[in-house]
Amino acid sequence: MDTVTVQANLCERCGHQWLPRIKDIGLRPKVCPKCKSLVWDKKKASQSLYFVQCGNAVKIGGAVNVERRLKSLATSAIGPLRLLAVIEGAGAYELECHKRLAHLHIHGEWFRYNVQIEALIQEFRQKYMVSA
Repeated sequence: MDTVTVQANLCERCGHQWLPRIKDIGLRPKVCPKCKSLVWDKKKASQSLYFVQCGNAVKIGGAVNVERRLKSLATSAIGPLRLLAVIEGAGAYELECHKRLAHLHIHGEWFRYNVQIEALIQEFRQKYMVSA
């Protein structure tokens, strides 16, 4: 009996790993069976962490293209937007920021402006060596 080596597929989006069916060996799967991503074999672009202020509220979010995201936000903002900081490559820390500032949470990704937000921005600037 011959030995066949089968390479597992790894989804770059959700991390799911799976073996192809016998009839699909050698073919590229169309989607990840777990997250259904069509681009399962493409690495996600690195996201930046951004802090944008509107009045007394600050949105903390992650985006690949912050400029495009700000234009999108501006269409529904109730006032002018002020970009406080962009930390490139730190998008993975978005949820950590949300958890640390949960006591300031207003709605969605919006938080009440507070000195703790400024301290958090400074912490990330130092961690990622970003100038003010």
